[in-house]
Amino acid sequence: MMAGEKDTTLKQALVKAGERYRDHTTLRAAVQAIPYVGGPIDTLLSGHAGKRQEQRFSSFLDDLDTRLRRIEGLPKLEETDEFFDLILDVFERVIRSKSRAKRERFAQIIVNQLQGSRDWDTAGEILRLVDELSDIHLEVLREALSAQPCGAPFDGLRVISLAVDDPAGDSIIKPTKLRDVLPGYSDIALRMACSELVARGLLHDEGIGRWDLGALQYLVPTELAHWFASQIFEDA
Repeated sequence: MMAGEKDTTLKQALVKAGERYRDHTTLRAAVQAIPYVGGPIDTLLSGHAGKRQEQRFSSFLDDLDTRLRRIEGLPKLEETDEFFDLILDVFERVIRSKSRAKRERFAQIIVNQLQGSRDWDTAGEILRLVDELSDIHLEVLREALSAQPCGAPFDGLRVISLAVDDPAGDSIIKPTKLRDVLPGYSDIALRMACSELVARGLLHDEGIGRWDLGALQYLVPTELAHWFASQIFEDA
């Protein structure tokens, strides 16, 4: 297919997708009823949503609606270019995401932005990072942030562990073993997830400097992890 034909086909698909959305009266009514952002969202969706994505959009919009209705005193929405750019970016990622949990994170990003908690560039970076992280990453991060503070030699740090044996003995509050709290994932999957979180600065490898152990044995959440969680988890 030539480039011009490909562009024409894409435009035709977008037009047909928009027509399907505009004809979906029930979905449009639900979108328009969302406080503060229903009108702008409806305008965007009427040109960007197709029937195949309606289920994902519906669950996302239901969640966004619920979150917004729990908040009182939201400032008046300014329909700026930055706002529309963020919304479009979120919608594109919602369409691609099979994970309901990730779509919930996207909704929380919009809610936080409407509350005026950060600048638009920061919101975009948070959105990008959430999109790059899978459910296992976020589950590991939650366990790290909620781990029980350990005793010596970790001195109150919240530590998660991939280690098989604990060289510190039985007299301390031990690190949280990921294989125990997340049994649905293999050891390899957990190790890969931890490695990627370390690379992004969300976890710190604590074991190497304390016992000269191998990498990815004992890990602690960083300050960035605490801040990031406060931006994407409603209960953080």
